[in-house]
This record gives sequence, C-alpha cells and structure tokens, in this order.
Amino acid sequence: MMTGYIGNLGWNRFRMPYWFIFCAYGVILFFAMGDTGETYYLSIKQKLLLLFVVGITTILVMLSQYLTWNPVGNDKLWPLMGRYFTPVYPLLFLVFSFKRIAVPKWNTLIFILYAILATGYTAQKMSDSFYSTKPLKEVWRKDFSFGNTKANGIEQKFEFGVINGNTNPILTTDSTNAIGIELSSESPFGFPVTLKSLKKGDKIMVAGWRSNEDIQFVFDDKPFSNYYTATCHSTKKRKNGFEFVKETYFCQEDFEELKVYLYYTGQETGVFKNYSISYYQTQ
Repeated sequence: MMTGYIGNLGWNRFRMPYWFIFCAYGVILFFAMGDTGETYYLSIKQKLLLLFVVGITTILVMLSQYLTWNPVGNDKLWPLMGRYFTPVYPLLFLVFSFKRIAVPKWNTLIFILYAILATGYTAQKMSDSFYSTKPLKEVWRKDFSFGNTKANGIEQKFEFGVINGNTNPILTTDSTNAIGIELSSESPFGFPVTLKSLKKGDKIMVAGWRSNEDIQFVFDDKPFSNYYTATCHSTKKRKNGFEFVKETYFCQEDFEELKVYLYYTGQETGVFKNYSISYYQTQ
C-alpha cells in the first residue's frame, strides 16, 4: 500500500524501484518535520485527532474494497492501491512537524532539484513501458477463429500458450464458420491462455470482434506479482453489429506465469468472435 502511494502509477502498471520510493518519502518527511518559518503549529491534541481521522479513513477505504472486490470470508484484501489514500495521507505528514527542527533556507532549491530528477526518471520509466527498443520475433500464435496454432518451434524449450480453465460453449457466429464465444454474468470468462517463463520486454498481442463494450481483455500475473489490468483498445472499425478491438501488452518484468483471457462485465449476453493471441519474444 505504501509503495503504491508513491511508487506505482496507473493500475499498478508502472512500478518504481524501492530506492525511488525511499527518496520520495525522505523528501516529504524532510519538509514535513522542519521549521518553515510559519508561526502556526499543530498541538499534540490536534495531531492525535489527525491520526484518528487518517486511521478511520484508512480502515473505511480498506473495508469498501473488501466488500466490493473480495468473496465473503476471503483471507486477503485485494486490490488495494496507494492512490486511494491520496486525499487523506497529506494529513498524516502534518503530524511529523516540529518547531525545533529547522529546514535550511535553500529548501526551495532542494525541492526544485528533486522535482526535476523525479519527473525525468518517471517519464523515462513510462517511455520504456510503451516503447520497446529491442527486436521482437513472433514465436507463438493461437487463432481461435478456426482452431489454428502457429508456433516456431518454441514449445521444445518452454511451455507457452497453455489453454486452461473454462472456455465456455463455443459457437459458429456467421457464414465464415468462424468460432466465437458467448459470455454472460454467470459465465463471464473466455478463452483463458496461460503464458509461461516470460521475460522483460516480451510482447503479447490480442485482437477480435466484440458485440458490446462490456467485453474486455485481461492480463493477470497474480499470484506471482501484483499486476492486473482489464482493457480494450477500440479501432473504431464496426461490422454487422460487432466492434474490432485489440490490445498490446509489454512485460515490465520477468513473469513466471501470465494469464490472458476475456472478461465480461455486463448483465446480458455478449459475444466475442475471431479471437487471436500472439506472443513475441525479445531477441
């Protein structure tokens, strides 16, 4: 939770290193604890009240996440992200203010220097997440439309593209005999594929036609890490009531296992057809 407050951007997609997080908290405490020349300070009673407000708010936020996302009786609370506490945690840092600790007069220079360095490093990390400079080669492809699998001999070395779990009833959707899948609130998951032994910089591409916007792609590396995302990029291409969507996912770190599947959030029935998934390996 504390690393997510500063170190994770987006939906846990961009994770900053621990040294960056420690430096950030160090700068915050440096300014929070020192004398900045103001004449007003919080009393002990006021600080205790702030701690009480922060504590109660933290518990309520955690409770709301548990009731919304976790099964009854679950022993883990997930997802819980640091950004949920952005409105209240600045109050916590006020508790550390003391009259007897003086901040140097050149504190403004420290802040400006840190802001430039931190922003530049964050921009560089985000750039690496969206733009890969390493050459990539397609080593595995699964086309669910016609049951075709293309693999360039990669299975001899690793176990990629394991079709597992619930694939739901598959059906023929049109005159092309392409295979589709019907999703509903009772059966929301489709075409689950597990990719194993992925390396940082590897790429996964998924694409297909969906009947409504409630069908999304999910990339999930849990329980081995803390990353999970559900997303779809619309190409604005529509045909016979279907919308063509695609998504590209770059591995931000080495993954022992990554699950990719369809997830339906709607109440009525949805259909996804011509689904394909490709795996590209860094060279």
